[in-house]
Amino acid sequence: MDGRGCRTGAAVMTCAHRVRSCGRRGRLRTALLATPTLLVIASGAPVAGAPAQAADRALPTVPTLQIGHSFDAVAVTPDGRQIISASTDRTVKVWDVRSGHLIRTFDGHQREVYAVAAMADGRRVVSAGWDMRIAVWELETGRLLAALRNDAPISELAVTADDRLIVTVDFTGKVKLWDVAGAREIRTLKGATGPIAFTPDGRQLVTGTAERRLARWDVTSGGLLARFGHSAEPAAPMAVTPDGRAVIVGDVDQLKVWGLRSGRLVGRHGGHGAAVKAIAVTPDGARILSVDGDGVLIVRDRADGRIVGTFREHKPPLRVTRDGQRSISRRGEGELLVRNLADGRVALAIGDRLGGPAGLTVLPDGRHGATADGRLWDLGTGRPVRPVPERSGGLRLLVTPDGERWVAPVIAADGREGLRVWDVRTGELLHGAGGEPMAVASASFAAGGERMATLGGDGVRVWDVRSGHLLRRIDAGSAHPRSVDRIAITADGRRVVTAGRDWNLRQRDNLRVWDADTGEPAGTLEGHRNEVTDLVASRDGRQLVSCARGEAVKLWELPAGRHMRSFQGPGHGCLAVAVSPDGRRVIAGGEDKAIRVWDAGTGAQLSLLAGHTSDVVAVAVSEDGTRIVSQDAEGATKIWRLDAGALLATIGVSPANEWLALTPAGFFAASGRASDMLAVVRGLEVTALPQVHQSLFNPDLVRLALAGDPDGEVARAAEVISLDKVLDSGPAPEVAILAPGPDARSAQDVVDVEARITDNGKGIGRIEWRVNGVTAAVATGSAGAAADLTLSRRLALDPGRNVIEVVAYNAGNLLASLPARTTVELTAAADRSRPRLHILAIGINKYADRPSWHRGRPVRPWKPLAAAVNDARAFAAAMTAAAGTLYENDVRIRLVLDEEATRERLDGIVESMAEDIHPRDTFILFAAAHGYTIGGRFYLIPQDFQGGTNPEAVAAHAIGQDRLQDWLANRIKARKAIVLLDTCESGAVIAGHLRSRAEEAAAEAGIGRLHEATGRPILTAAATGQFAYERQGEAQSAFTRAVLEALREGDSDRSGTIELSELVTYVQAAVPRIAASYGGAGRAETIRQTARFGSRGEDYAVASRLP
Repeated sequence: MDGRGCRTGAAVMTCAHRVRSCGRRGRLRTALLATPTLLVIASGAPVAGAPAQAADRALPTVPTLQIGHSFDAVAVTPDGRQIISASTDRTVKVWDVRSGHLIRTFDGHQREVYAVAAMADGRRVVSAGWDMRIAVWELETGRLLAALRNDAPISELAVTADDRLIVTVDFTGKVKLWDVAGAREIRTLKGATGPIAFTPDGRQLVTGTAERRLARWDVTSGGLLARFGHSAEPAAPMAVTPDGRAVIVGDVDQLKVWGLRSGRLVGRHGGHGAAVKAIAVTPDGARILSVDGDGVLIVRDRADGRIVGTFREHKPPLRVTRDGQRSISRRGEGELLVRNLADGRVALAIGDRLGGPAGLTVLPDGRHGATADGRLWDLGTGRPVRPVPERSGGLRLLVTPDGERWVAPVIAADGREGLRVWDVRTGELLHGAGGEPMAVASASFAAGGERMATLGGDGVRVWDVRSGHLLRRIDAGSAHPRSVDRIAITADGRRVVTAGRDWNLRQRDNLRVWDADTGEPAGTLEGHRNEVTDLVASRDGRQLVSCARGEAVKLWELPAGRHMRSFQGPGHGCLAVAVSPDGRRVIAGGEDKAIRVWDAGTGAQLSLLAGHTSDVVAVAVSEDGTRIVSQDAEGATKIWRLDAGALLATIGVSPANEWLALTPAGFFAASGRASDMLAVVRGLEVTALPQVHQSLFNPDLVRLALAGDPDGEVARAAEVISLDKVLDSGPAPEVAILAPGPDARSAQDVVDVEARITDNGKGIGRIEWRVNGVTAAVATGSAGAAADLTLSRRLALDPGRNVIEVVAYNAGNLLASLPARTTVELTAAADRSRPRLHILAIGINKYADRPSWHRGRPVRPWKPLAAAVNDARAFAAAMTAAAGTLYENDVRIRLVLDEEATRERLDGIVESMAEDIHPRDTFILFAAAHGYTIGGRFYLIPQDFQGGTNPEAVAAHAIGQDRLQDWLANRIKARKAIVLLDTCESGAVIAGHLRSRAEEAAAEAGIGRLHEATGRPILTAAATGQFAYERQGEAQSAFTRAVLEALREGDSDRSGTIELSELVTYVQAAVPRIAASYGGAGRAETIRQTARFGSRGEDYAVASRLP
């Protein structure tokens, strides 16, 4: 808010103390945040009937790996840039060979997909499987171009080199030829079976036969040309050599090479210890690759059969890239390996980077999620908030609806059954002894969480959660003799409903109601004919909602056992249901990947929420009835506004508990290693998320989006800069590290790193040097510089292995290069001394400014402040006490108060401190003072400043953002440096001048966000247009008080240290609360203040927890 901004007290203060001292300016911090555009998790076929959304026109962002993809078939595009995979999860996926990122998902098959091929034109993909369809897709868009229908499921396919014909093998053994242009079947080759392979010219086809021989066919006429060879196994793997002269067949544990024209055996190769399962030949015909049943991949020279490489942990399918340099095969069930054949190294592993649905269980309150290992996640920010209870012994932990207790059913050594219960907040074991985990297939809590029903092992159990005692066993098997599938307990805990199968095949599933106190039957709900997949009781316990495959969702009246209403949705595949707390809305999700919301009273469908890319397996509604939380089979969790049907954010959790939260506007927050979970895709071009990190990484806006964007800040920010603009500003420069080389070793704890930056036409902007993920140095290029820059920086090394990266941005500082990377091993004996903590704490109460005039108008001076000096002293004292074992005992504190805090003295003090700071040390700059923003640039007002808000005086005599940048990027060499600004309009250093970032020169954009220009995380006191409050009688401002509280109470993972992320999370939650309390009785609702944070996503321990 240009022209105003200073420390202020709440409006209830006396005029003499606050209003007089601050006048109109108040202690204001501004934060208009620079923003990117719209991203959508994954791409796929639109849901039928789904409303058109702006997101459909945006560039999609896709999960790197969707859990459950088993890579049953693999193909490579002609240019070698993409891998196509097919899976039993009913999808076909396109992967970027260079990065391993998922580009696109083809979603249209109804059953498992077993075969895939890339067509020679590089534009189309063919797939087939159990649904008997042959689908032809457009590679760049995922659009279904054609679908051919077979009369049996298909197991294998191939395409001719001219893309005219497709050949398929189905599960009946038939081999058929299909015309691509006419989308029709041409003929069936009688007597042919799999495997199949075209000759390179596409004129002949080699197949197997029922007699375990090989057959050669004329494609045009369908005539049999020859039968030859033999194999000990049916459907043995086979490959035709690129010269068309031979066919290689797996025969038990050896390879046989048959002359294609002569039909004679011309070669035999051993070396395998198990049956050969897959064969491939390099495009030049020089190498033969084969994989056996023991997972051994053998690479051999075709000319002499000599084995040139042996690798383990490989499974079919097996392919070779078009350049012949790399193999592609599967490792395990969910990972694809790309291996360099020259040196045997794994070049790329496409694996589980997004956890499955067990990775995050949505709690009924809609505010938290719990991971399978017992971590609790805040769905308002996407961050983990509480860890697994100590000594949980790897049990599967359930969480009560209020999120207060962890529960795990166990069987003790003496056979007694009970619950172990922990306090979520403290991790303290409340009751329960050790024991073996009890199997839990389904669980349901009563509304208060005091009772729980579980299904697992040998039946249904009702538990008292408070005591941990087993209350009742229910003999549900008597009513469901085939199986008990689902369970629900009413909100009052008085009734349990079970779903299961009886012996009546016409009535496959039925619902039975049981008295939870006595275990006796209390009713039957008849009407479902198929498998019931979910049950949920309404809050008042009087109604039940159930869903089943292939049927409408049903609403039942429990006391009467009466079917009240059906809700028509997709004709198949409902998997999850929920009821709003007030009972007025019914929500369901399922195999059509959509969520439907109905009016419970009328049955009318109110909204259709589309955006998931796999089956929706869980839905929940928040306690206040405003949010829907849904989760799909790939592990993506989405949070929606119930009333508007709008997506607020998507949250992903990796198997390693890395996390990422993404808004529809494209802003994201993430843990340090989560950025590879997503990629930005335009057509077939992939931009890694770190390349647009500075435009998209914005935890503040994620938090506001999840809160519903109450002030419209997210919407305003999204109007300024779009992802299209970011990508259109490219390309980014290219970066190469010239020295040191890979796997270098150093006996010194510093190394000189030389890098070459090549301009690709859009200039060279900021250049960042990183050591082990922390920014160690920043340089600035020039849009008018030569095409190449060669720069060198001396960087400090950590003990052991150091990963060094150099990244360069284009002139607009919007798009980053992929990092150039090298490694250096520090071989010297580790320096066991701890790093030092250096603090520069600035506090200015007594300003020397006087009234003045500017262009004939009076300019009011910067008035004295009341708590800034106390803030600086309190922060310095608290950090000294919190140094703990993280730092050397002699914390280096430099307090700069009042008259000492002049512009020139501060500059000299920074210079003096810099001489004493080692790169391994930690530096914290804390400033409590006035601040001002002009044109999006932030200025710290020193004590001796004269000129009020005169912009010319501010620009000439205040401490500008460029000087702060010089302090932090060039003088202070500590790799870990943090800035805390409790000043007016300090949010500007995070926000930047949005229009300058989008339209103006590189210098403007570079100055706009100080944390980008310096690589330093910055926490500021307030957002756009907000005051940062003090109150008479309080020793600290709201912001400083929140920081001090965080040092005592912010250790959410109870590790004994306060990580940067914990400090920020606590302060951002505490500042609004404290500021509101400063408002006084009847005024709290008018006092609003929110802290803002800018960073690159780094995280490390800042302090030890204070008692």
